[in-house]
Amino acid sequence: MDFNPVSQHYSSFKSPNAANPQIDHQTRTDLRQKIKANSALLAQLKSSIPFQNLLVCLRRYVAEARIAEFLTGKISLEDCVSIQKWIINLLMAGCELDGRDLIWKNHATDSHYLCQEIAETLSTMLNNGLEESVENNLDKVRGLIVEIEQKTEQGILNLQNANLQGADLPGADLKDANLQDANLQEANLEKASLGGAELPGANLKDANLQGANLNGALLQNANLQETDLNGACLGSADLTKADLQGADLRGANLQGAKLQGADLTKADLQGANLQSDNLQGAKLQGANLQGADLFEVNLQGAYLQEANLHGANLRGANLLKANLQCANLQSADLHGANLHGANLQGAHLEEANLERAVLGGANFLKANLLRAYLKKAVLYSANFQDANLQDANLQSANLQGANLQGANLQGAEWESAWLQGVNLQGANLQGAYLQSACLSEVNLHGANLQGAYLSRVNLRGDNLQGANLYGANLQGAFLHGAYLSEVNLHGSNLQGAYLYRVNAQGVSLQGANLYEANLERADLQGADLRGADLRNANLNRTKLQNSKLQGAKSNDPVIQQMILKQEKLWLLLQAQQSVGSVLNREGGFPTELITEIGKLL
Repeated sequence: MDFNPVSQHYSSFKSPNAANPQIDHQTRTDLRQKIKANSALLAQLKSSIPFQNLLVCLRRYVAEARIAEFLTGKISLEDCVSIQKWIINLLMAGCELDGRDLIWKNHATDSHYLCQEIAETLSTMLNNGLEESVENNLDKVRGLIVEIEQKTEQGILNLQNANLQGADLPGADLKDANLQDANLQEANLEKASLGGAELPGANLKDANLQGANLNGALLQNANLQETDLNGACLGSADLTKADLQGADLRGANLQGAKLQGADLTKADLQGANLQSDNLQGAKLQGANLQGADLFEVNLQGAYLQEANLHGANLRGANLLKANLQCANLQSADLHGANLHGANLQGAHLEEANLERAVLGGANFLKANLLRAYLKKAVLYSANFQDANLQDANLQSANLQGANLQGANLQGAEWESAWLQGVNLQGANLQGAYLQSACLSEVNLHGANLQGAYLSRVNLRGDNLQGANLYGANLQGAFLHGAYLSEVNLHGSNLQGAYLYRVNAQGVSLQGANLYEANLERADLQGADLRGADLRNANLNRTKLQNSKLQGAKSNDPVIQQMILKQEKLWLLLQAQQSVGSVLNREGGFPTELITEIGKLL
């Protein structure tokens, strides 16, 4: 039987003003006097477990009257409003409760029946006198509570497939509600309670969920496009494969949420808490994660192209094979993060903290790592081709087999770094600090190491062909077997360096410091050693044919003789050129004659 509280039951409530469900002032005064006269019984009623349970049930099962629209005509919106006001007025008048926090929630097709019974029971208790009604009606109240609880167990909070598009439900209590596949597009659910609610497949596009509580909610495959979730609580929520494109999640709490395969393209997550979340395979292209907390988050295989992660906390995060192409990671904290095999091509990592990060096989092609902190990072086989690592800190980092071809490493700090087998062809290492670094079997063909600090560096077997080491500090460096053809070592410091059997044919060592250097069996044929310091150097079986030694310093008698001979020859050549020039100017003598005169001199 359809319930119409206005036509059938409303009069049975014996309201003082049936035309107006609001209780007037005089009636309220009379009721309060009646309550005062029965204060002891009222206290018994209010403290009784059944009545307390009734209040809990009312608070739990009542929501804004507009939600009744989903009941497809079984109860009208006007009737719901009337019943809602009647219950609230009864409670306010009889029990002095604040009815403003009691909201109507019609969750079942027969919810009007329960509401009718509760209203009639409370009306009887008030109108028949509290003394008589307490004993007569407590059992009935208790029975109603049992019935409500039974209906709850049977799924009374079922709003599955409900059409609530555009509903105005700020602060609504929808905790644990079943809203699967419900249409809540453009609904106003600001600060609503949806903790534990079931929302798989629900349509929440453009909805207002600002400050809403969605802790533990099930939102698999839900549509949350352009949804306002600013400051919302989504802790431990299941958002697997949810569509959050363009959603506003600024300052939202997503700690422990499941976001595998979720689409967060261009979503705004600025300052959001994503600690320990599972974002495996999630789409975050162009998303704003500036300052977000992503501590130990799982972003394995996630798509983060052009995402803004400026200043984000990614300590211990799992970014295995994640795509971060052209992403902004400036000043981001990636301490201990796993970026093995990640794509960071063209990414911005200026001043990022990558200490102890795992970056093996990662692609940093043309990435900007200006002043990045990579101390003790694992970078083996990583690709840094044409990357900017200017002033970066790579102390004790493992770069074994990495490709740094054409990279800008100017002023970078490499102390004790492991660079075995690294490709540094054409790289700019000007002013780089490489003390005690292992650079054995490294390709430095054409690299710029001008002014670099390579003290005690291991350069065994390196290809330094055409490299620029002008003014570099190679004191105590190990260069055994290194290929130094066409290298510029002008003014370099090779004091105590180990150059045993090194190939340095035609190398420029002008003004170089080779004091106490070991040049045994080194090939320095045609090398420029003018002004070099060769004192106490080991020149046993060193090949110096056709090398230039003018102005060089040596305490080896043989070398001293070679130096003197070359200096005399140089003076003769200078004289020849001077005389020839004069004769040519004065008499116009033929060149052949000038040459002969030069020979005589």
